[in-house]
Amino acid sequence: MSHPTQTDLPTTPIVTRTVQVLHDFVRDAVSHLSEALNDSAPEFDYNVRLERGSDGVFRERKKRIPTLPLLTTESLQALPNYAQCIESLRSDAVVGPHLDRLVGGTNIGSRRLGVGGILGPLIFAMSDEEGHLTFTSQKFYKRWQEFGDFFGTDRIVYKTVAPLPNLIVPAFPLRLNNEVFLDRLTEDEVTRCYQLGMIRPHFSGFHPIVYGEWAVGIRRITFSPKLIREGDEPLEPLDVGDEGSFGDRPLFRSDIIIDDVLSTLRLFKHTQIRAAGLVSGADPPSG
Repeated sequence: MSHPTQTDLPTTPIVTRTVQVLHDFVRDAVSHLSEALNDSAPEFDYNVRLERGSDGVFRERKKRIPTLPLLTTESLQALPNYAQCIESLRSDAVVGPHLDRLVGGTNIGSRRLGVGGILGPLIFAMSDEEGHLTFTSQKFYKRWQEFGDFFGTDRIVYKTVAPLPNLIVPAFPLRLNNEVFLDRLTEDEVTRCYQLGMIRPHFSGFHPIVYGEWAVGIRRITFSPKLIREGDEPLEPLDVGDEGSFGDRPLFRSDIIIDDVLSTLRLFKHTQIRAAGLVSGADPPSG
């Protein structure tokens, strides 16, 4: 297996040495795990998501996800270069401060990021739908770039989506301000709203489908400074009394932003249009 060249490396603030050590560790880990799994049948979980067809209709797709039962902390620690890999991550000026800390945004959820939350996803990215592990530098760097982008940024993306089935505008996306858009929903957004019952399917035979004109709505994208905490520091209390002004609401009050948009739509057209609900969340660390 060839080593990466300088031009192969992703353009992130992470030093090249850290990426090189990770690359070699994941390569060796995949080799060891592949040998250990060679005599056992792959095990799978299943994930159902909605995917848009060429006709614009969303249909359920049941996707098999390998479980890789041997991918445990103990199995990783048994590999020869585990200690070197951990030391490289902890000593890296960009990655190190994130490890074993709560990482999140101001007044939004945080999660603790451990070493396993980096190594596990990098190794898992080498699996295919048949449950086989095959290392390639291309797959490694594609997955690592997501980590690099997260470690290198100083802000957290926070997104809210509220479906408005059959919403008609002159053209999508329609930008209302710097944060809010009327737009077609992505496959991930449709899947999430479908799972939460905010988008109701039509049944074609026994198969649920979602028409493209139903998969539209309001999207709000805001940014919060990224906070890295030990976990025992007091959090700044929310100012629940501050609701901002029309169209300019606090980060955590997307519910009022949705009401602002709906009120505006009702001014332009006599309608009782309302949102079936909303889903909000921060982009988590890539683990």
